[in-house]
Amino acid sequence: MKRITLLIIICLLFIPCIYADDEAETETETEVEVEVEAVPVPVPVAVVVEGDYYWDYEDDVNLGGFWIQDRGFEMALLYFNDIHFVNNFVSVGMILTEVIKIDLDAFPSVFQVQTGLSFTPFYFKYDSKRGWGFGLSTEVSMTGFTGINFDITNISDAKDKKSDFGFAAYFNVTPSAFFHIQDFKVSVMPTFFTPAAYATSNISYTLDGSNTYAGFEYDIRLYTPFDYDRLDSGIPSITPLTGMDISASVEYPLSKELGLQDIHSLLNFDVGAGFYSLPFIPGTMTNGVNIKGSVEIDASDDILNPEIKENHGEPQSFSKNKPIYRPFVMHFWANWKPLGTELITVTPLLGFAVNTLYVAPGSMEGGITGHLNLGNLFHVKLGINYMDRMWINSLFLALNLRAVEFNLGLSLRSQDFARSWNLSGLGVTLGGKIGW
Repeated sequence: MKRITLLIIICLLFIPCIYADDEAETETETEVEVEVEAVPVPVPVAVVVEGDYYWDYEDDVNLGGFWIQDRGFEMALLYFNDIHFVNNFVSVGMILTEVIKIDLDAFPSVFQVQTGLSFTPFYFKYDSKRGWGFGLSTEVSMTGFTGINFDITNISDAKDKKSDFGFAAYFNVTPSAFFHIQDFKVSVMPTFFTPAAYATSNISYTLDGSNTYAGFEYDIRLYTPFDYDRLDSGIPSITPLTGMDISASVEYPLSKELGLQDIHSLLNFDVGAGFYSLPFIPGTMTNGVNIKGSVEIDASDDILNPEIKENHGEPQSFSKNKPIYRPFVMHFWANWKPLGTELITVTPLLGFAVNTLYVAPGSMEGGITGHLNLGNLFHVKLGINYMDRMWINSLFLALNLRAVEFNLGLSLRSQDFARSWNLSGLGVTLGGKIGW
């Protein structure tokens, strides 16, 4: 009984202490809540990484207006990246006229034709919205071109003139990732490519000074994915070996780091550089067909009745390993935002490309593109660029409803800048994306 009485007394002594602790904790919690309300809350803002939007967080930023949040996950099926046909001597306007007029002085010294097809059977991308993400895309690409070097205004001065002719087709698989290293925005895209067809050539012509002799020679090597001689013996084995090249780009907010954009919104720009299809492991093709021939016209004895000699050989199969490289490209650019926002972006670009299919493998590239971004809902891009040895005057439209996005691109093209505006070549981009 004495023990029970002693226990009750101890409990009564601790009751005031317990209530006092509760009151102290309540007062402390109230003070913490007041401090939290005084701290600015981070606001999500849209940031561009190589044309892709992610959501970052900055303090004391008021977005204002309307903005559709970009998708954290997206995918596409059968997206047509590019379909084009281009030349530099015939336009749609010339064909539609009743009388076709040909100005020999305006004829190009090289007759050029180029076609291309690139589409993506499957693509997906995950965006963490914290500055990093990854994706995977597949692609089927084909390109073919010819450039006949024949200056019609100066035909008496031609000796062993070389002409271009080439074709290439690939199946590509590209995993990708983007992330940040401090203030640098980095994208990395290794590509595993399997060549499906590849054609090289040695085409030339010669004219003597008296205009009484003309010679034309061609030597075309077409690499195929199977042995040409075994086509009649059943299903031939596939012989190409997959290669690998690497693409990467980096952007840096130069004006922000220098404090220029704090002086005036016109000084808001990022700078970037990227290389594409840097060879790492060449693809390999082994089997192919060789086609050779020549044509000679000799009018030295009788200009009205020239002697014509033709020699067109039969296709000859061969087996020899050929390393295959996709065209290498290097670009430098700046993303200038004259209003200090994502509403308008102007991107000048300069670079070069190396394509071993051409007689002269190196070429310059460059241009300028304007981008109007209306709340990430509607995008309009206008560009004048010289890419892949042709002028491309492009219009690209995108309607982004977040759950679904529709893309349409149209372009006027030609190897000659003036002819690029008169329908000498056309290009189309068409596709859509879904996600959330």
